[in-house]
Amino acid sequence: MLVLTSAGLPYVAGASLHVATTVAPLTDMVQQVGGALLHVHGLVPEGVNSHTFQPAPGDVQYLAQADLVVLNGLQLEIPIEKLVYSSGKPGVTVVKLGEHTVSQAEWVFDASFPKAQGLPNPHLWLNVDYAMHYVTLIRDHVSALDRDHAAVYAAERPPGPVDRDGVRTVGVRLVEQRRTGLRHRHWITAIWVTAM
Repeated sequence: MLVLTSAGLPYVAGASLHVATTVAPLTDMVQQVGGALLHVHGLVPEGVNSHTFQPAPGDVQYLAQADLVVLNGLQLEIPIEKLVYSSGKPGVTVVKLGEHTVSQAEWVFDASFPKAQGLPNPHLWLNVDYAMHYVTLIRDHVSALDRDHAAVYAAERPPGPVDRDGVRTVGVRLVEQRRTGLRHRHWITAIWVTAM
């Protein structure tokens, strides 16, 4: 059944694709891109440390259904990645957003992620330009897997160059809010909503 929403965009009853994500910011981005067209399940519950998270046996059911698995990459979700390749649906598409956003030469190391350990700071979604690139990658992958709704995903595109100054302004405000304990998920939603 196809209906038009108040924004004039098609709404389709029932999710077309099953998408598994890891951390809350990625889950939020995928939900923003696909809305009701995607059945999205975030494996790492909000508030749980993604660096120490270990998948539960029940997580296998979500991975077995997933058409697309969205990982941050940059070594953030090693246990989940292993589970995807051992228990995921045959032929599942796995995208590591970080690896498609920065090269190894651009990796950032800091006190929490020292260069001596060789693992970069994986929190690229905190950079507005990188977050917008993540959303573009997500949109491109869901569009490739669900060509029937590609126009809908494209309509829900991330802000373009014209909007960047406004997005950066929001990002600066959110950096200040981060110091007071704002969770990662709210960063992306606020950036996305303000830019629209």
